[in-house]
Amino acid sequence: MPKAVDLVNKALDIASGAEWGRRLGISRTALHAARNRGQVSPAIAFCLAEELGENALYWQAIATAEGEKDSAAKARMLARLAKMEHTFVGVVKS
Repeated sequence: MPKAVDLVNKALDIASGAEWGRRLGISRTALHAARNRGQVSPAIAFCLAEELGENALYWQAIATAEGEKDSAAKARMLARLAKMEHTFVGVVKS
């Protein structure tokens, strides 16, 4: 299952952190910080996905689940998202 940081890596392969900062209205270092932490805010994941032509709701859900504390509920959510990954592709593209 992909991780939200994969989306950040894809974005940074396309443009610099400074360019994404201008596009999204965030700090120019926000994406590099997210990559280093290994955690992306759901809002940034959503906006990046929109800009990249990816399914924004899917990536927002991934980032939200990853940000949760470890629990049975988190494990259940991640497992469900993994099963649903193929259903998100192309459903709600921005």
